[in-house]
Amino acid sequence: TKSAEAALKKLVELNPQESGFHNLLISFYIEQRRLDDAERELRDLAAARPSDSEPTLNLVQFLYTIKKSALAARQELNSRLDAGGDVFPYQMALADLDFAEGQPAEGRRLLEHLISTNGPPEHIRAAKTKLAQTYLGQNISDKAEKLAGEVLGDDPHNVPALKMRASLRLGRAQFDAAISDLNDALTSQPRSTDLMLLLATAYERSGLIELADKQLADATKTSNLDEKIGLDYAAFLQRRGSIGRAEDVLTRLSKRWENNTAILSALAMIRLARQDWSGAQEVAESIRRTGNGGGTIADQILGAALIGRNKYDDAITALQSAYS
Repeated sequence: TKSAEAALKKLVELNPQESGFHNLLISFYIEQRRLDDAERELRDLAAARPSDSEPTLNLVQFLYTIKKSALAARQELNSRLDAGGDVFPYQMALADLDFAEGQPAEGRRLLEHLISTNGPPEHIRAAKTKLAQTYLGQNISDKAEKLAGEVLGDDPHNVPALKMRASLRLGRAQFDAAISDLNDALTSQPRSTDLMLLLATAYERSGLIELADKQLADATKTSNLDEKIGLDYAAFLQRRGSIGRAEDVLTRLSKRWENNTAILSALAMIRLARQDWSGAQEVAESIRRTGNGGGTIADQILGAALIGRNKYDDAITALQSAYS
């Protein structure tokens, strides 16, 4: 540990302007729960780059999420605001903090102030977008749509605004309009899995099943087999009756996430449905080996598989173990 720290500190010393080495050292301290040392490095990095907001925002995030001190995070932001200069990133971060701390009125007031000031257009659009997102989160759709429309009036290809408007249009079953917005957004961010998933939903609801399938397949691949996205894709395939393909997706996921009980359970359910009793039993044993408290699930799957194989006595034993 000491040698690793010494090596990282040497890299920082030799490359003081390279934030990547600073971040490696900070991550090392956080992993070691040396939070005061991590904070010191974050402050040193922020002080070395006073015109760059990113190091300071990283410090604020650390204070809030790692040190669990909303007060310290707020004090840091206020000190940056008092220092003057380009304070817009800190104002936006302060609004985020207000919303996170259950002070939505304060957050909205700050965003409305930013919108009303004669600031750069990109700042006003960013504030409008954030404010619209808060309204969308509270199902105040008329205000969210109005702000998203204003943003798109100035910047027709603004991705967050297109995504918001698409979500609202989906809610009103305006599928063609939602699909148009999402395809436009994907032109700007072709690897956004969030946009792919939303577009897949729009396609499925409008009956364009093959296009929905393609979006979910692309999202699963782009995300490097993200567990949630992969499970959503498998569920979609099951809904459409493509049980074999759903099993293929879950099999690939299970190799990527060997100890994920949710993935293994979904795979076992498909194998039981296909009367692949030995395959289901094999997955049950995999669940048991994970050590993630999946013994009950493993016994339930094993019991069902044994019933399928007409091994009733063994099945009763497994199910008794599951429910004991």
